[in-house]
Amino acid sequence: MRQTFRIIEDYLVILMGEREKAPETFKLRRLENVPKTNYELAFDNLCENLWHQMSFYPATWLALPYLARLMEGWEREKDLGWVFQGIMAAGSFLATDVYVCPECGKKAPVLTGMEGYYLAE
Repeated sequence: MRQTFRIIEDYLVILMGEREKAPETFKLRRLENVPKTNYELAFDNLCENLWHQMSFYPATWLALPYLARLMEGWEREKDLGWVFQGIMAAGSFLATDVYVCPECGKKAPVLTGMEGYYLAE
């Protein structure tokens, strides 16, 4: 499970940085043929990791505050396209239909006691 957190962290670090300096990455599941920047690919991969097959993943709770911060920055830049993508991503994260972690089988915590859930092996 810690590897999943590390992967999510890697994508968040890219997204929290400057768009033009995003390192080269690849699309995990690429069905469209539209060319994308490395920043856009990092966002797509973050979303793919967090809502894969509409299953709940514990890293979702860790990623949402960073997504909110990203949306604040996009709003300051008046980049409504990215703001709307962030809103859609947050809604998709929270709309997952299975609130049991597919990796460990634990029920997902709501908001209290999360630290024990993430730190337990």
